[in-house]
Parts: sequence; C-alpha cells; structure tokens
Amino acid sequence: MKNQQNDTWAEGIWAGSVAFLAGFAGLYFGSMGFFRMGIPLGAWNSLLFAAPALAVSLALRPGYTGWLVFGVMSLVIAVTLRLASPFHDMTWDGMAVRQIWVEDVLIRKQCPPVLPSTHLLSAWLGWLGGNIDAGKAANPLLMICAFGFAIKAAGAAGLKSGWKWIPAGVAALNPVSLYQLSSFYLDGGLAALFTCFCAALFLIFLNSQSRAAWSGAVLCLVLMAGAKVSGLAYGVLMAAGLVAAILFKAGDRMSNLRHCAAGFLLLVSVGWLSHSMERESKYSLTGLTKSSDLRTPGLGVGSAPDEILRMNKLEAFFFSHLSPTSTWPAEWRIKPPFWFTRPELAVIQDLNPDARAGGFGPLYSTVLLLACWGALTGVFSRRIPWQSWIPCVTIFSSCLLSQSWWARWVPQAWLLPLCLIMPVLVFCNAKKAVWPCALALAMAILNSLLILIFYVAGCLENRAILVHQLEFLRELPSPGYVW
Repeated sequence: MKNQQNDTWAEGIWAGSVAFLAGFAGLYFGSMGFFRMGIPLGAWNSLLFAAPALAVSLALRPGYTGWLVFGVMSLVIAVTLRLASPFHDMTWDGMAVRQIWVEDVLIRKQCPPVLPSTHLLSAWLGWLGGNIDAGKAANPLLMICAFGFAIKAAGAAGLKSGWKWIPAGVAALNPVSLYQLSSFYLDGGLAALFTCFCAALFLIFLNSQSRAAWSGAVLCLVLMAGAKVSGLAYGVLMAAGLVAAILFKAGDRMSNLRHCAAGFLLLVSVGWLSHSMERESKYSLTGLTKSSDLRTPGLGVGSAPDEILRMNKLEAFFFSHLSPTSTWPAEWRIKPPFWFTRPELAVIQDLNPDARAGGFGPLYSTVLLLACWGALTGVFSRRIPWQSWIPCVTIFSSCLLSQSWWARWVPQAWLLPLCLIMPVLVFCNAKKAVWPCALALAMAILNSLLILIFYVAGCLENRAILVHQLEFLRELPSPGYVW
C-alpha cells in the first residue's frame, strides 16, 4: 500500500513537471509571436501558458486527477513566487545584464525579437507575482521539474519505490542551479532542463514508443535551445548518444532504431527552430567554438591561472573539479576526499553565482571519486551490461565541447556521478560495489545541502543589509541619489 502511494506521488510529480514545461513552451513560442506583432507582455501570455499545461495534465492523468495535477502545479507556482519575491539579485552580471532583459519586457513593455526562453519565463512570473523579483522563481520551478523527470526515470530503471527519491533529489539539486536560486542568471534553469532532457532520453531508451517521454524530450530541447547555444549543441549530442544506445539494445532493433532516428530528426529540427527564435542569425558553431577554446579572451579565462592554458580540456576538467571551491583559484591543487574548508563555504555564502574551480561544491570531488570506485568494482563483477555506460560517455563527451573546467558552462557534469552509480544500483548486488555508490549519494546530498544552507544564509544576510540601507536613506532630511 505504501509503495503504491509513493508511485502515485511520483507519477503526479512527473505529470505536473511535463505540464509545466508544456506551458513554458507554449508561453515561449506564443509570446515571441506576439512580440513580432508588437503585442507586449500581458494577460494573454497567461493563457498561452495555462492552455497547453492543462491539456498535458489531462492527457497524462485523465479525469479529475488531471485537474488536480494542474491545480497543485498552480499552487506550487504561487508559493514559489511568494518565496522568491522578498529577495533581490545582488550579483553584478545579474543586475547589469540579465535583469535588464527582464525589465525591458516586464516594465518597459518592449517587444524584443530576441530573448532567451528562461528570461521570458522570468518576465512572465514577475508579471504574475506583481514585482520583478518574483521572476527569480524560474530557476526553483525548473528544479522541481527536474526532480519530477528524475524520479520517473529512477522508477523506470527498477529502483524500489523508497530508494528512487534519493537519486532523483540528487539530480535535481544541481549546484549550478542552487548558486542561482535568487538570480536572473539563466544557467541554473538550463542545468535543470539538462536533467529533464537526460531523464526523458533514458525513458525513450526503455520504451521508444512512449509518447510522454518523446513529448518531454522535445519540450526540453526546445527550451534548452531557446535559452543558450550550448543547450542545442549539448542536446543534439545527447540525442545522438541515445540513437547509439538503441543500436545495441536487445529486442527489435530496427523498430526501435526507426523510432529513434525519426525522433532524433524531430528533436534537431525543433531545437534548431527554437534557437533561431532566440538568435536573429541562423545557428552557427562559431560562438561555441570560441567559447570552447581555453585561450579565448573575454570569457574570464584571461584571469585564470596560467596552468589552465597549458592543459587540454580533459586535464582542465579533472584538475578544476577535484580542487577546492573558489572563484579565482590562486593555484590548482587536488584536495583530499571528505574534506572541505570554511573559505569554500564563504564563496557560497557571498552569493557568488559563478564559482569556477571546484564549481560543483566542496564535496563534489569526493562524490566523483566514490562513484568511480563503485563503477569500477561493478565493472569487474561482470554483472552490468556495457550499454549501461553509454549515458556516462555521452554526458562526459558533451562536457568537453565547452569550458570543461567551469561549472556554469558544463552544468550536466553534475550528472556524471549518477550515471556511474545507477547501473551499479540496478544491476549489481555485490556489497563491495554498492556501498561506495551509497556513500557517494550521501555525500552528494550533503554537498547540495551545504550549498543550500549557506546560500540561504547569504540571501537573508544581504536582504537584512539592504533593508537597513533603505531605511537609512528614507530618514535623510533631503532627497538623495542612489546608484
């Protein structure tokens, strides 16, 4: 009875997550069409979100259950708006660039021909909540969607009802998303969409005829491509990995391959269309090629240690993510497992949305080493099908397309330990392989909780300082200018 209740909750969260992304996609395409006709953000945009969200809710959960899913999703949106409103984006890039894009649409009622999908979502949420700060609810809401997709994938993989909540929680609590909970940066939302996309591809691998999984994958790629050029590039590479996995899947391979080949073309076409709406020019690899060069100026690389310029992308990836968490590291050094220091936590508490070295948190190196240990032990047990490692290879390959050492540029690297852990938990019963993986999950949860706790503490501290400063200015006898 308890397992059935857990499955019901998981299915409901999954349905709500797909419905939210459907509403998000409807909002994105519809609003960009309105903008091209000169119609600014307004009440019609809410209909653009609500109509597809309700339709998908009723399609996945027919009858009153679908209405219940839609109602709960609306309630979650309202609560998240309320929680996001009191906090302000104190980051330089967030205020100087990202927030201005949102202000142009929300406050100045402009109709830009180009706008990243996550910024459009922030603008609509700001309109819905009555203030621009409510727009920062975009990242937390997309993290909830990532949890819904991940728990569906974990259940489909064969994990027991109670256990599937743990890897799903780890997947959703991506540090790149946590660093940007109260910011208009788009990378946190993009990280959540990557998680949704990977989970949808896994569900397609298990059942290539699943319409819900295909719908989720298309929605994710549409929104990823509309947010950033890397979203399309990473998404296409991951979809290609899915086709490769299907080639080696047992059963009717030709039937599965036909479905996946058609779906792959659909994903690429829709993603390309979405990106063309986000960028005035046609999609080009020029930008991504420049960003993937460690010597490219203007991307913060020039201020990094000289050692990184002498490394290839593989070396830069491991040296960075096994190093202490910092914004600009004075030197590359690998720290011991299970070790973290107060300066690392200070980076988080200072509300830095863009930690470079060790950017996935103070315990990510421990999580990665434990996951590799468990995976190697599982490989030697010869109980795990080799096809199970294809997602790991695909995700790792996508990390090498861009700045592999910089967490914000490769948010999908957070999923690498999970791709190593999941085959062991599903196929291998040997305790010597399972316990390092279980410990890795525990360390991943602790890592994300540390980030969340110190980030929230930093938000509360900065809000108190800002309120005190505003009260001081209000008490001044004569008007003053604030910059």
